[in-house]
Amino acid sequence: MKSLAVFLFVGLLVIWMELPSTTGKKPGYCPRDRCRCEGPKPNECRNDYSCRGAKKCCYSCCAMRCVDPVKGKPGLCQLDSCICTGNQTNECHNDSFCPAAKKCCYSCCAMRCVDPVPAKPGYCLTDRCICLRTHRSQCHDDYSCRGTQKCCFSCCKMRCVDPVKEPPLP
Repeated sequence: MKSLAVFLFVGLLVIWMELPSTTGKKPGYCPRDRCRCEGPKPNECRNDYSCRGAKKCCYSCCAMRCVDPVKGKPGLCQLDSCICTGNQTNECHNDSFCPAAKKCCYSCCAMRCVDPVPAKPGYCLTDRCICLRTHRSQCHDDYSCRGTQKCCFSCCKMRCVDPVKEPPLP
C-alpha cells in the first residue's frame, strides 16, 4: 500500500512538472494583423498553450489562431498616420536590423527603426466567446484605448477593456 502511494505521488509530481506555465504566454510576439474580415471565423485557440510547438495564440484574420511568433524587441509600434506621397526606402526588415531598443516599424511610408511604445501594464483575460459573425475592432494597440485600458481580443473583436493584474490561467 505504501509503495502504491509513493508511485502515485511520483506520478503526480512528473505530471505537474510537465504542465505549462500559468502565464499562458510563450516567447515572442504576435505579428501585426493585416487581414480584412469578410465573415465569421471560428477561434482556433484560447491561449498560447493551446497551440502546438512554438506557435502563439494571436488575433489573426478575424479570429484567434495559432501563428508563428515574431521574434522581436519588446514594445509596440505606434500607429502610422503619415500620408504617403511617394515610394520610400525601407531602413530595416525586422528588429534585429535596429540599434539598441529601437524596433522596426512601418512609419511614414516605409519600415524604419523607431522608439517603441511600451505596452500598458496588466493582462488580457482569456476570451471564451464563440463568434458567430465578424465584428469591427475598436482598437489597434493599447494606446488607442483610454487611461489604463488595454486593447484585447474580447467577444469576437479587438476592444478596449480593463486589464487584470494577474495572468489568466490557460
